Amino acid sequence: MKNPKLNFVMIENKPLIYFAHPVGSYGTKLEQEIILFLEKDWTVINPNRPEIQILCGKNMANYCRIINDFAQAVVGLSYGDGKWGAGVYLELLAGSNKGIPLFQVEVSDRGLKLKNLNSKKIVPLSIENTVGRNYCEKWNFKFLG
Repeated sequence: MKNPKLNFVMIENKPLIYFAHPVGSYGTKLEQEIILFLEKDWTVINPNRPEIQILCGKNMANYCRIINDFAQAVVGLSYGDGKWGAGVYLELLAGSNKGIPLFQVEVSDRGLKLKNLNSKKIVPLSIENTVGRNYCEKWNFKFLG
């Protein structure tokens, strides 16, 4: 059942995409650039928005419910070495279970690129390893300036 306190609507008829990304990338220049990149073709649902965090708290099931209720696709951001955080994996899995398209945003010094993603090929880090990486990962790329 949809949460009546939360609603997402397409902007300029652009479909809704949920941006699954590590907590350690929240508030970074990379997060801002990825959102701008996605907004060219999508209306972005960003779990880093305060109203989403207040309603969802730390319960991953609440974030997955947003995907189930609203998202038309999910895009994930892995760590720089291509490994996937546990929470991002669960969000991608929610999209896969719903049967909507999944994408990975590839980040390199040249810029950003979207590619199709198969959730069956993702091996997530453990929760402990994810937490350990979230705040020591470097999110610096040459294209960011």
